[in-house]
Amino acid sequence: MYLKTALGIKKAALLGMIGPAVAILGIFISMALSPDFSWSEHALSDLGIMEYGVFFNTGLMICGVFYLIFSIGLLLNTEMEKIGMRIGSLFMVLASIALFGIGAFTMDDATNTIHFIFAMSFFILVLLAYIILGLSMMKDTELRILGILGIIFGLMGIAGWALMGGSEAWAIPEAITVFPAAVWLFILAYKYYNKYNI
Repeated sequence: MYLKTALGIKKAALLGMIGPAVAILGIFISMALSPDFSWSEHALSDLGIMEYGVFFNTGLMICGVFYLIFSIGLLLNTEMEKIGMRIGSLFMVLASIALFGIGAFTMDDATNTIHFIFAMSFFILVLLAYIILGLSMMKDTELRILGILGIIFGLMGIAGWALMGGSEAWAIPEAITVFPAAVWLFILAYKYYNKYNI
């Protein structure tokens, strides 16, 4: 399976690694500069409307673009018979668009509804993507461990949201979904970066 895009495999896979790192860095910078942020009272998206929200929003948008390039390459260059991989890759494409939307449309009064739609879409799509891709990768000896991790991370995210109940601590299930997903995407891109020297 070749990850060929207009940029070429090395650059596309490199973007797939850089994207998650940029997003996580943006989140932590915003968090460090926002003493009013509380894990028990806020959603991660609240960082986007705090004083230093530019780091949070820009990080997500950059990650969304890089993630999209990587995901399209993965989708277009997966064999037709690998239906699970193609469906999972399609969910990744859609999740990357939703991620960009989270950063572009913040939680202010004018765009809160749009932001909520993008946010919920992202969390649903990314969890489905990693579970579907994980199940598909179980058939590939080289990707089996990554597949197992994808399934575990996906189920962790679902459990985090299910156990949230009526709590306002949105940031906790969001973090349980986002951080493992970022690690998983980085590893997947890294594997392609090293495997295909094209």
